[in-house]
Amino acid sequence: MKHPLFATLAVLFLAYLPVSANDKIPSGYEPIANLQEVIKESGGKKLIMLVVKGKDDECPRCAEAMKNGVRAVGSGVMKVFVRAEDFNPMDKKDLPASLQTRAQKRFYIGASVSILVFDPKMEKIIAEISRDELEGNKKLTEDFKKALQEVKKELK
Repeated sequence: MKHPLFATLAVLFLAYLPVSANDKIPSGYEPIANLQEVIKESGGKKLIMLVVKGKDDECPRCAEAMKNGVRAVGSGVMKVFVRAEDFNPMDKKDLPASLQTRAQKRFYIGASVSILVFDPKMEKIIAEISRDELEGNKKLTEDFKKALQEVKKELK
């Protein structure tokens, strides 16, 4: 009698494990549910980076692209994270207008990463870059980085 119960519990645990891993927010990021608090915390001085990532965490190209994109954005920004699979269907009425407008174009799901950088009040998107651009276009990535550096200088 103990063995069937153990087997059932093991199956339930293993079935739950991938779901919880995919929903995990990376360290140093706030979930999109906390976006209004992030905007307040930016104090009008820090850019806000939104990382929209598909749930395919096994994709080495996505991991590398995310690392390169975050490195290009640099430090001193507020970081927000959301899964594309969760963001696309969500109710967006409480999001800033700039993000609502961008959300009209759906984010890719699965093996994907998009990085959007907003002004401190999230009134406009300053720059956006995707996995394909980060891994295949060094000039575009460099332009992305330079544009953000210029804006950061203006905010100081």
